[in-house]
Amino acid sequence: MPTYDEQLTSFNNCPVCNKIANITGGDTNHNCPRCGGDFKITYEARLELDKPSFSEEKRSLVSHVIRDKKLTLLTTDELEKILINYQLPNPNEQINNTIKFLAKETKYFGNYYTELANVRSLSSIMGSANKANYYAVLSEMHEQKITERVVTNLSGLTGAGGIKLTMKGWNLYEKICTSESKQIFMAMQFKKDRESESEQNFLYQLYPRICDAAQKIGYKLIKIDDVAHCGEITKQIEIEIRRSAFVIVDLTHDNPGAYWEAGFAHGIGKKVIYICRQNEISEKKIHFDVNHYNIHPWIDSGDNTNFLNSLKAVIEVEFLLKN
Repeated sequence: MPTYDEQLTSFNNCPVCNKIANITGGDTNHNCPRCGGDFKITYEARLELDKPSFSEEKRSLVSHVIRDKKLTLLTTDELEKILINYQLPNPNEQINNTIKFLAKETKYFGNYYTELANVRSLSSIMGSANKANYYAVLSEMHEQKITERVVTNLSGLTGAGGIKLTMKGWNLYEKICTSESKQIFMAMQFKKDRESESEQNFLYQLYPRICDAAQKIGYKLIKIDDVAHCGEITKQIEIEIRRSAFVIVDLTHDNPGAYWEAGFAHGIGKKVIYICRQNEISEKKIHFDVNHYNIHPWIDSGDNTNFLNSLKAVIEVEFLLKN
C-alpha cells in the first residue's frame, strides 16, 4: 500500500504526463505546465491513463494534442480518438513547432526564451516523445544555426539558460507562416477609382464570386481597401502580400499599382496569378514583362463561368502544392 507521501505525490502528478500539476475538484480539474491550460479528465479516462500499458510515448502524444488542440475535456472516447487519429510530429515538424513557439513567445529578434524554467511546456509544444528526443531536436536546431543558447544567471544558477532565434530562425518563421497562410491578396484598382460600368460589374458581381471560389477550398480573398490600416498604404500592402499564400493580380486598365504589387510578390517568392479583361488581352495592352505568363480573361458582361472555373482550378492546384 502506498505511503501517505506517495499518495500525495500521485495526487499532485498530472495523470497524462506524470509531471507535477495543480489538480483540484476531486481529481477532475487539471492545470499542467506541460499539457497546458485548464482541462478536465473524466474518472474513466483517468483509469485508462493509470494502466501500466500506457507508455511514455502515448503520454507524450496525448499531452501534445491537449496543448495543440486546446482540449478542455479528456474522456475515454477522446483518448481513443487521439491514439487512433494522431501521431507525434516528425523531426521537421518538431523543429517548425519550436520555431513558431519561440517567435510568438519572444516577439522580437534578440529576445530569448527561458528554457530552464519552461522545459516542460516546450517539450509538449515541440511534440517530443521523450527527453532524449527533446534534446536531440534542440541540438539539431543549434547545429543548423536556427537557434542560439543564451547563458544567463537565473535564481543564482550559473549557466541556466535560454534559447533565442537567429536571423535564420526568424526567416524560417516567416516561411512557415506563409506556408500555413489561408489568405489570398487581390491586387486591383481601388473602389474609389472605379467609374465605368465594366469596373463596377467586376467589383460587385465577379469579385464576390472569386471570393466564393476561394472560400470553398478554405481560403480568404482580400483587397487592400478591405483592410483597416493607418499610415503609409504601401507598407500595409507589403505586409498583406507577405501574409498571403499567393496573389491574384488584375492587369485591367494598365493599373501601375497592380504591376508594382505583382513585382513585389515575385520578388519575395510568392506565386502570382494574373487576370485581365478579355478585350485588353486581345488588344495587346498587357506589358511585355508579364505577357508571357498565363493570364485568365474575364468579360464585361455575360457568362464568366469558364473564367471562374479556370481560376478555381489554379487555386486548387496551389492548395494541393502547399498541402
